[in-house]
Formats: sequence, C-alpha cells, structure tokens
Amino acid sequence: MGYDMMTEKAYAKINLYLDVLGKREDGYHNILNVMTEVKSDSFYDTVTVSKAEGRSMTCTDPTLTVGEDNLCLKAAKAFFDALGSGDGCFIELDKHLPREAGLGGGSSDAAAVLRALNGLYDGVFATEELCKIGAKIGADVPFCVVGGTMLAEGIGEILTPFPSLPKCHIVISGGVGKVSTPEAYRAIDSTPPSARGDIEALRKALEGGDLSEIGKHLYNRFEDTLPACQEVKKCFIENGAIGTLMSGSGSAVFGIFDTENGAKNAQNGLLNAGYSAFLV
Repeated sequence: MGYDMMTEKAYAKINLYLDVLGKREDGYHNILNVMTEVKSDSFYDTVTVSKAEGRSMTCTDPTLTVGEDNLCLKAAKAFFDALGSGDGCFIELDKHLPREAGLGGGSSDAAAVLRALNGLYDGVFATEELCKIGAKIGADVPFCVVGGTMLAEGIGEILTPFPSLPKCHIVISGGVGKVSTPEAYRAIDSTPPSARGDIEALRKALEGGDLSEIGKHLYNRFEDTLPACQEVKKCFIENGAIGTLMSGSGSAVFGIFDTENGAKNAQNGLLNAGYSAFLV
C-alpha cells in the first residue's frame, strides 16, 4: 500500500571523537569520527514529505533558505536522480535544532527526507543504497540515515558500528555562535594539533561502560580552531560533568552526566551563565 505523505524525526548527533587525518587531492579531508545519535523527546527537527508536482519546501525558521541549495531539496533531487523516474515532492521542515553548531541538523534533515521518500516509494532502496545517495549530499548524511553509534572513516561515508554510550544524561549547549564547516576545515589545515586522541582507549572505555573513563578519552581536533569553546567546557566541568567536548566543527558543546539531577543542575548553571542548554 502506497502513501502520499510521510513524516520523519531528524535527531541531532554528537561526536565522541573527531580527528582530521589530512586533506585529499579532491579537496575533501579524511577523518576518524565517532558519532552517536541523540534521541530525545524534545530535541529534534520534524520533516514531512508529500508527493507533489515539482520540488519545493517550507520551513518554520524564516532565516533558513528554502531554495535549491537547501540540503532537504538536494536530498530530494539525489533521491529522484537515483530512482530514475518522478521528481515531485513538497517538504515541510519544522526546525528546532541549532544551525551551524556541529550537531548535524542539516544532514539529519536531509537524511529524514531520504527516509521519508523511500517510504513513499515503498522502500525501493535498501539502507546501504540510501546511504550511498546520502553521501552525494554531505559527509554526515549516511550516518544520519542509519543513526545509532558509528565509526565514520574516509570522508565520513565508510561506517562501522561502534560501542555505544552507557545509560547517561547529556546536556548540549549551543556554544558560542555559528561556525562555517568549510572555514573550520581551512583553519585545521593551518593549525597544528595541540594534542592527539586515542580512539582505541575510547573504544575500550565504551565497551567497559565506564563513564569516567569515557570522559577522559573524548577528543575533537576542531577544538584547536575555536578556543572560545573552552569557556563553555569549563562551565560544564564546574557544574559536575564527567566529560565534555565540542561537537563537530563547533560551536555546540555537550556534557555527560551520570544522574539526571546533576544534568539539570548543570543545565541551570549554564543558563545562569548566559549559555543555551538543552537536556537530552
């Protein structure tokens, strides 16, 4: 039975580990990246896709462009190009996730469009094929198609399941303003690393489910390009975070807590300090 409309939730992602291994000849960068999907009852975008003539969209955020350069419409074009027939849909994006914050909101929205269109067309593409379509849109889109916790290699398109976080509470701060991912990568190319991460130590800590050990081995190479994130991290630590890290290329910062009360206290502390804070 076919459908005429499909709705998908687009969740944020956070990076538990992100290292940039070097720039490729094609201009992209090889990365070593551990991402985990942040499922929450209150922290997500909603994408509704309907069959229609032509391709168009609306968005509840009036500052977000809804032209052909929007990732949602790029996802729709990539889907229909791969399908080889049809090209019509109308997309409604109810936007809540912070933009240009390193939380993968745009990629997650694009992935939600792909999943919704695949549902509208009776699951014509297997998940692996949908990820390949997503890779043409952006490096994080394949991960956002499947979710969970994954190690992403290459430019982000090579995905391998990775041990997940144990039960915990996470507070996400919008950080210190919007960050352009291309600009962040250009800064990486000219900034030597202040420290190196240990992904195998993180893997072992996750397998053991020890939050304190996990907190010690969180790593993000992009923190070198945005020193201001250290002030937000300091605020997390002062309010009891077991571990804290900037997500993606910034500027969102998250903190991990072992109790809900601790997380709520930290959320209030961040809000009182003038930062945004979402408990997820």
